[in-house]
Amino acid sequence: AKAAKEESLKMVGKGVDGVIFSYGVFAFPNFSAIAAENGRGPFLLAANLNPDWPGMVAMLAAGGALHHLGIDHFRVTGGVSDEAVLEKYLTFCRCAAVASGLNGQKYGLIGGRSLGMYSATASMQQWQKQFGVDIEHVDQSEILRLAAEVPEKQVEKAFLWLSENIGEIKYDDKRLTEEKLKTQIRHTEATKRIIRENGFDFVGVKCHYEMSRHYCTQCLGQAFINDPYDWDGPKDPVVFSCEADSDGALTMQILKMLTGDPVIFMDVRHWDAEHEVMVFCNCGSQATWYAARSEDPRENLKHVTLYPCLEIYAGGGAHVNLMTRPGQATIARLNRTEGRYRMDIILAEFVELPREKMAETTEEWPH
Repeated sequence: AKAAKEESLKMVGKGVDGVIFSYGVFAFPNFSAIAAENGRGPFLLAANLNPDWPGMVAMLAAGGALHHLGIDHFRVTGGVSDEAVLEKYLTFCRCAAVASGLNGQKYGLIGGRSLGMYSATASMQQWQKQFGVDIEHVDQSEILRLAAEVPEKQVEKAFLWLSENIGEIKYDDKRLTEEKLKTQIRHTEATKRIIRENGFDFVGVKCHYEMSRHYCTQCLGQAFINDPYDWDGPKDPVVFSCEADSDGALTMQILKMLTGDPVIFMDVRHWDAEHEVMVFCNCGSQATWYAARSEDPRENLKHVTLYPCLEIYAGGGAHVNLMTRPGQATIARLNRTEGRYRMDIILAEFVELPREKMAETTEEWPH
């Protein structure tokens, strides 16, 4: 019992993401209980499938002990030479890394609730208790203040890069002008600075309607902060959710931590009965990486169009339009019923439709 506690505390001290209990023969279940009580989960109980050795008995006995104590755990049986069994181990490890990695992260909520949406808000206390994530609020006025401090040299660098690489920029001399695009660049740089100086791991920005009606839409920032590159070169994507959708942002952060890939934010817009597809289209933006899923930014950006924003967004600026490249995707959403969280996960496939189909919804927005 003493050794079980000491070894468990040793792993806690090393900051492990999760613990695997491996049973080859019978082991007294009270040792597993002591180790789990003094350790830090998540826990995986693993047993061999050799009928000559009672590893399975040990695992089930230990699992029963943990159930009695209310300690959640996962189980796997079989040898790692079996690829299906190995995948279960690796899945546990990836998920444990996310669950432990979220603990201590900081979410930057820039602005408040957008468009009266209940499902976009979050409880600071619940996030801290359930996910270990701190929510820090920053006013959108910080974007405006810091935008004024962006060096002109940096603005010109970004503007030239966009002009050379974006497939088409549809200037209209009203809502989308060269100067308005440069304003969006300044806002993007300001948001990047807010993230950097506050140590935010992921963010959400309100946008509507203070920013979109009176200054500019925040679409450019959402696209390129979520991207693995921008005008300064390759970088790690930082999750940026549209309309300060906090549960959306946390879902995106979990998916990004699981895969390392950029994550996109989408609205369910329409069911196309003719093609039997769900159409996702939203006023914000998507990481441009999804246009071709290429490591070469130029390959993605040549499929991107910057449209003038809609008239309702009188502040002006560009919407970042693209159609996601065909391929497998995971769609997920954290949601709450009377405060209790669940996550819905759907395995999906993106398909490509004729570009004119985008005009049936809102042509200027990503699909």
